[in-house]
Amino acid sequence: MKLPPCQSLALLLLLLAVALHTINGRTSNLNGEQVYRQAASRTSRGGRTEVVFSSEEESLLRGQQSDTAHMLAARLPGKTPIDVQKRCVELGLRCGGDVEAPIRNSEKWRKARHE
Repeated sequence: MKLPPCQSLALLLLLLAVALHTINGRTSNLNGEQVYRQAASRTSRGGRTEVVFSSEEESLLRGQQSDTAHMLAARLPGKTPIDVQKRCVELGLRCGGDVEAPIRNSEKWRKARHE
């Protein structure tokens, strides 16, 4: 089926307009507050689940360094306070200061996530 040139152009423009319309799939509003959706997690060697933070979630950590790990974890679905605390340490941030930072590569650091 061959379309006339003007219909082909119209279809092309429609597809281009749809492709250019972007939606931010990482954030949403919940009860009037912006929350971040969970980034994908992956299994590291040894069968432990490694928590992955999206760039938007890391931006939140950088911008809210005065908040505690519990406060930040409440705004990041799927993340625990220890996940937030570990990521802050990895990024060199001072957020999550409500509990002592785990020593890198200690048992608490490597402990598998609670599901």
